[in-house]
Amino acid sequence: MGRIRPGRRACRNSAQTLSEDQIRNLIPQTAANDMETNKRQRDYTYIQREEQHKLDGNGQVKSTKQKLPRSWNSYGEQVERLIAKDDKPLSEKKAKKEEEKIQKIIEKRKNESDEGRKKREKKEEKGA
Repeated sequence: MGRIRPGRRACRNSAQTLSEDQIRNLIPQTAANDMETNKRQRDYTYIQREEQHKLDGNGQVKSTKQKLPRSWNSYGEQVERLIAKDDKPLSEKKAKKEEEKIQKIIEKRKNESDEGRKKREKKEEKGA
């Protein structure tokens, strides 16, 4: 117990220290990686199936509701568009309403001033 075998070294602090040159080289690499991550996040979309089950007094499923929204990031805001409900595509009228909702969000963010954006982001940080 606590014995070190010959040929092996004990290592109490495995943290490696970096030279100033290594740190200077690491900063631009890190910044480039952050920019690439942000770009990928903007291009990322996904579809998520949501199910809600209502149970009766015996714990048996009484009814099921399903939603199928497509989500993505637009101008720094998470946006969802409902594409199906209860395993059926939206009617033309409801699909048009969803599209109008999305366009309204996009236009609002697209025309937002820098000051307005900063104010909104600060408010969101406080609420999070």
